[in-house]
Amino acid sequence: MRSQAMIHYVAALPCLLMASSLMAAPALEWSRDVHFKAQHDPNLIELKEGEILRVRYDDTSWQRVSVWAAGQKLKLGWHTKLGAVLQDPAGGNPLPIAMLVQGDHPITQALQACEQKNDATLAMQACLSDAKSRWDRQLNINYQALLGMLSPEQQRTVKAAQRSWLIWRDAQFSAIAAAYSQEGTLWGLVAGEQQVTLVREQADRLGQQLADR
Repeated sequence: MRSQAMIHYVAALPCLLMASSLMAAPALEWSRDVHFKAQHDPNLIELKEGEILRVRYDDTSWQRVSVWAAGQKLKLGWHTKLGAVLQDPAGGNPLPIAMLVQGDHPITQALQACEQKNDATLAMQACLSDAKSRWDRQLNINYQALLGMLSPEQQRTVKAAQRSWLIWRDAQFSAIAAAYSQEGTLWGLVAGEQQVTLVREQADRLGQQLADR
């Protein structure tokens, strides 16, 4: 009986492994449906909706993408831990996006969708606050991934530059707050937009450096 049970267990292993590889894709905080168009070397993916992405492949993800058919439905979205991603709804790990060559970043698209649903000032301020938090997270994701690709000497240089940027960012935030401290809720939105732009530009800069590695 024990031998027979072992045979059934071993026979079931391939099915278990296949099921684990097709586990449901992790939930995204924000996403929209897109469709695959083409894969280009070295790390470009083109979508039928017009976006062109530079992604971060690992040892297996390039092979997964290479068998995608034109028109295959995907999710372009934002993941709290991974940042901007391209995801196959059928399963598998999301594909991290280093930068957008063409089209709006998922964080920007999420902000636009939030603002379209909310025309009240306080709600729009909340949209901007969420966008700034996401860009700050994307910045750190890009920064940590970039450091992982650099030599110790290169890391020291990049870390020093990032510390200097953080000091500059805080000074700019203070200047923006001072410049738009006059009465009127509209000025709070203008200040929020400028802060989002400031963080986004640094995240994009690090993302391009990451994509170029």
